[in-house]
Amino acid sequence: MSPSRENDESPHCLICDSRDHLIIHRLNGWNMLKCRNCTLVYVDPLPSAEQLSTAAEDAHSGASAVEVKTYHRIRRLDNANDPVIKSCNDTLMMIELATTGRTLLDIGCGEGTFAAVANKRGWKVQALDTSITATKIARDTYYLNTINCTFPCNNLLDGQKFDAIVMLDILEHIPNPVEAVAAAGKLLREGGVLYVNSPNHRSLLCWTIDLLGKLRIPAIQALLNSYYNPAHVTVFNPNSLSQLMIKCNLHPLSSGKNSPILDRLNLSLILRLCVQILIQISKFFRVESRVWILARL
Repeated sequence: MSPSRENDESPHCLICDSRDHLIIHRLNGWNMLKCRNCTLVYVDPLPSAEQLSTAAEDAHSGASAVEVKTYHRIRRLDNANDPVIKSCNDTLMMIELATTGRTLLDIGCGEGTFAAVANKRGWKVQALDTSITATKIARDTYYLNTINCTFPCNNLLDGQKFDAIVMLDILEHIPNPVEAVAAAGKLLREGGVLYVNSPNHRSLLCWTIDLLGKLRIPAIQALLNSYYNPAHVTVFNPNSLSQLMIKCNLHPLSSGKNSPILDRLNLSLILRLCVQILIQISKFFRVESRVWILARL
C-alpha cells in the first residue's frame, strides 16, 4: 500500500502539531517519525481515506497477511476460558466501576465480540466500524445495532449520549486522533468514560523491532515494513496517549499496559515461541506492547 499526502506541507505531529521530529525509519515509500515534543510516533506521508478503507476491509475479509487472517474470528460468548472473552470481561469490569450508567458506544467494533460481551452483561450497545464486512458480521452473528461509517460520523449519532465509549485497536488507524477523541468526548454524558487500547511504542517489542530494523536483512526489513505500515498511522506510548486525553479535555483516571493475545495470531511454531518469550519478559519488566487509558469527561 503506497501512502499519499494531499499537500506538500512539512510533516507535523498529529497531537501537539510540532514540526520538530526524528526520522526513526525510512521505509518503502513512507517514513516513521517521532515527535521530539510529545514523543508520538506517526507515519509520513499520511495514507488516504481510500487506503485506510481498503486496509480495514482486508483485515475483516481475510485478505490481509496470513498472520492475522483469523484475528477477528467469531467467539463463543459463553466460553469463559477464551482469552479474548476474558479480556473483554476484565475491561468491562473496570469500566463498570467507573460509571453507573449502562449505555456504551464501541468505535471500531470489528466483528463485534467486545460489544456482544457488553450486551450480555446488560449494556445497551451501539457499535460502529468503517468496514462494511465487519459491521455485517457483527449484525448477523451477534445481532448488534451497527453503523457502517468512518468515525467521526458527523450526523449519524446526533443527539445520542453514552456512559462509556471504547476505542479498541482503532485509534492508531485514524489520521486525526485529536479530532476523533474530541468527537468521542462530545458523545459522552457528563461523568462518562472513554477507554482506549492501542500499540505501545515504549515497549520491548518496539525496541526489538527498531534495533533489528537497522539490519539490512530482507526478512527483518519485511517485518519492519509489516509492523510500521501506513494503516498504522500512529504508535502511542503512555505519555503521548495521556497528553492526547488532556488536550481533548478528558481527565485520565487510570492507565496501564497489556500484551497481544496469541490465540488471535497464526504464527509458525518457532515464531510463536519467540513471541511468547518476548511477552513474558515484557510482563516482568512492565514494557508490554499495548497501552491503555481510561479517562473521564
